[in-house]
Amino acid sequence: MEKVGQNRKIRRYTATLLILSVIFLAACESVISKMPPVAASNNQVVVWHDLLSPNVLRSRQFMEGVLGWKTKSDNTYSTLYGRRGQVVGGIFDTQAMDWDLQAGGWLLSLSTSDLDATLKKILEKGGRLLQPAQDIPDRGYSALVADPQGAVFNLVELSPSQESGESVDSDTWIWYELITAQPAVAAAWYANVFQLEVVDLEGGRKLLKKDGVDVATVSVNNFEDSRNQWLAVVAVSDFENTVVNVSREGGRVALVLPSPAGNGKLALVQDPTGAALILQEQEVSP
Repeated sequence: MEKVGQNRKIRRYTATLLILSVIFLAACESVISKMPPVAASNNQVVVWHDLLSPNVLRSRQFMEGVLGWKTKSDNTYSTLYGRRGQVVGGIFDTQAMDWDLQAGGWLLSLSTSDLDATLKKILEKGGRLLQPAQDIPDRGYSALVADPQGAVFNLVELSPSQESGESVDSDTWIWYELITAQPAVAAAWYANVFQLEVVDLEGGRKLLKKDGVDVATVSVNNFEDSRNQWLAVVAVSDFENTVVNVSREGGRVALVLPSPAGNGKLALVQDPTGAALILQEQEVSP
């Protein structure tokens, strides 16, 4: 379980400033922009990543200067492209959409084959509906929800016709970590809702698996005033220069950790809007 070892120490170093408040989306009218179609790969649970940004220009400059990602804008939505030209996610312009967000943050989309059934189970098991389900062109049937401990995510039933859609680039997004008040309770909840397996790890951490494949880890959120949340890990090859460029491009380096078990250094960073990412030193495909 190489990825588990790589990310073993992430949970201790999440700062209060990294928390976003996407719950404001529940009170806003939804504005749908043109977004790239998404297709799930086998065993994937997280199928997309969208940055909610109140300052898209600063976010785009940060992505370009730090990660080498480029953007293509279409009204209120920008598609993100990695160094090889692959699609890696998108950016919502929350200011243009009148979403009352003071800080930026990444919103992960978790997939289901039956949104209505999964949403019913989420509500029965103590989760909350933050934004009603709606059809998103070229994307599928989608709803904004929160688990019982407050971690927000997008639930999506992908359109079956999108076989040629984009899937998550696993060379870019290499892992996911849920920090939460009660890892055992949270892991059991996600396992029940998404039909996952739970494996016990050291220190009370939990590993979520789908059909035998590692999906994410669940850890204790040690900060009482921090919102429970999902964090994504991005692979970077030139780690030292990337970390230097975070500050140079107006972001913040919250913490740099030495290599856990020899698997590459970690850095917890924010872009200029406050959106959090974990960077991990790792060879990246050219």
